[in-house]
This record gives sequence, structure tokens and C-alpha cells, in this order.
Amino acid sequence: MSSSETSGEPALSFSCRAYAKMALHAAKYPHCAVNGVLLASKAQIKSLSTSSSSSSPKMLVVDAIPLSHQSRGLSPMLEMGLALTESLAEQEGLGVVGVYHVNELFHDISEDSFMKEVGKKIAENMSFSLVVTVDNQKLSLVMESHALIVRQCSGDKLKDVQDIILEGPTLEVVSTLLQRKNQALLNDFDNHLDDMGCDILNRDLNSVILQCLERLD
Repeated sequence: MSSSETSGEPALSFSCRAYAKMALHAAKYPHCAVNGVLLASKAQIKSLSTSSSSSSPKMLVVDAIPLSHQSRGLSPMLEMGLALTESLAEQEGLGVVGVYHVNELFHDISEDSFMKEVGKKIAENMSFSLVVTVDNQKLSLVMESHALIVRQCSGDKLKDVQDIILEGPTLEVVSTLLQRKNQALLNDFDNHLDDMGCDILNRDLNSVILQCLERLD
């Protein structure tokens, strides 16, 4: 891993796969608000569930599952999507540790109140959860810095997380994927509802991300 805007020991890391899926989800639906969930290993979640520390999380977010580009708020469709993602994550030895969202308006970087509520629900099983806002203004075909605004949800409070790193050449990988318009490969839960053959784990896209990462690493 290499640092992308960090001071001292990194508190929170995002895999190339997780970051790429958030960015590609935003790029596929640039005129929509989109959201999804963030995953970490079950071992890390178990450790967090027994932690009483209020310091920033030291955790690797290994994957993301895109949920919606059509519905806002705590809709029945979102609840169905969350239930499915939890089940699929469990099969992969992963668990949900947070949510991400991208606002519809280009300059809007405020937290989504509904995603905050989901974050609070997730935090009931751990000492905290993550609520990530993706800044549209920092997404481009040649990215020089990450686009994540990360907040730690604990109880009713959100606290900014400053120490963030990305896996290896993640920014170069995602820039390449966007230049190739690989966002077309991404499926979210809304796509799955329209066509049950759409894989929300995005295994084909995972392979493309890995190939690109291996060429640039």
C-alpha cells in the first residue's frame, strides 16, 4: 500500500476494489444520487464489536456493494438491498461496516440523513460504522487525490476521519477505468431488480480492476 493524503500511521485503508466501485457507481449515474455498502473482514468486525476505543478506526475496507441509483431514503427496496448484501457478504467471509453515498448535485458534499440512519443501525453491532460521502468535484479522468469524505458514526454523532490511505496505485487504476468507460460494467441492486442476472458482487468488474492493478502496481 502507498499513502494518499495521510499523516502518521494510517487509521483507515480502502482497497482499490472498494474505491473503484464507489467512483464507477458515481460515474455511471452522474445525474443521480447513488449509494452502497462497505465491507470488511469478519475478523476485523469481531474485533471492532468488542472494542471500547473512541479513537479513529484502524481498518481495511476491502469491498463495496453498489445498492441504488433510483431510490432515496429508507425505502423497502433499500431494505431489501441491504438484506441481500449482508447475506452475500457473509458467504464471502465479509460483513457490512458502513455505507457510501454520492449526492445528486455536483457541489453537494453534505452527509445524507438517510445514510446516516443506516450507519447508526450498522454501528449497533460494532463500536462505530463508516458513513462516506464521495465528492463529485474530485472525480475526474485523471485523479490526483481521493474523493472521500469519511465520517465515523457512533451513536448519534459523526466524527471526521482524517487518516486515510488507498491501496497502491488506486488513483491511477480508477483513472484508467474511467478513461475506458468501465463504469458500464458495474451493477447495483437496482440493476439486479431489473435483471436478476446482474451480479451485484460485480465479479467480472473485480477481474478488470485486478488486471489493471497488477499492470500498474
